[in-house]
Amino acid sequence: MIVGDDVYVVDVNPRPTSSLTGITAVIEEEIAEVLVAASKGGDVPESVHLRGRARYDKDGTVTVL
Repeated sequence: MIVGDDVYVVDVNPRPTSSLTGITAVIEEEIAEVLVAASKGGDVPESVHLRGRARYDKDGTVTVL
């Protein structure tokens, strides 16, 4: 995108990554709320709470261990 004399590169990737799928499966907080707050410079938790580990199967299934 060009605005005046400035050039900006905008990366828009609407696809969730496999890591986000695993994090969402085990994190107790709402990951979307944390990410939006962080992107806006808002309050983010000092720590998060996990309820296990995530395993990725070859068929794309995420299992909480």
